[in-house]
Amino acid sequence: MRTFVLMLMMASLVSACAVGRKQEFDSARVDVSTTSQTINVAVLDHRPYVVSREKAESFTGLSRGGYGNPFDVNTKSGQPLANDMANALANSLRSKGASVNIVTLPPSTSDSVGMTKVATATGKGLLVLVSEWKSDKYLRTKLDFSLRVFVIDPNGRVVGESQVQGSDDLGSGISNMDTAPVASFGQKMQQLLTAPGVASQL
Repeated sequence: MRTFVLMLMMASLVSACAVGRKQEFDSARVDVSTTSQTINVAVLDHRPYVVSREKAESFTGLSRGGYGNPFDVNTKSGQPLANDMANALANSLRSKGASVNIVTLPPSTSDSVGMTKVATATGKGLLVLVSEWKSDKYLRTKLDFSLRVFVIDPNGRVVGESQVQGSDDLGSGISNMDTAPVASFGQKMQQLLTAPGVASQL
């Protein structure tokens, strides 16, 4: 009986820790070099469950209670995940001396329209397409991701691109569910922006 009560208490504790989790994606930083003085940045959220409005644009993943029951995790800012990601990229590029403008695109925007919107006559456009981004925390934190970066010239043409996709095990720990996905975003953007076909065009 005592063991059963302890198990119930542990499950309740885990469930309490799972509710209301937030992730601060606009705090992520990417060490990236650029020779462009002006860059337009846009992040286009094409996650199918966001486009269909099944999930809010601020949705970042799931946190599971003691019985595996899922609770939505959202951005700490309350803003769309795309906005937070764009802010993180813009701040990183500004730290390298670039003048950065953020272009906000609703999830319903097509890839081609996004490329047109991000183009600028005075520099380069940087479009990040998010086809998947969802962390899932139970005993460990799993991250499913699919990101694609396009560098756009003043005429709206793609002059560089790179892509990463897959599923990562980000480890265990309660606090890990808040920080590990944010750190992973910074690392993946670093990988995308330092790819030869992209870095040479920025």
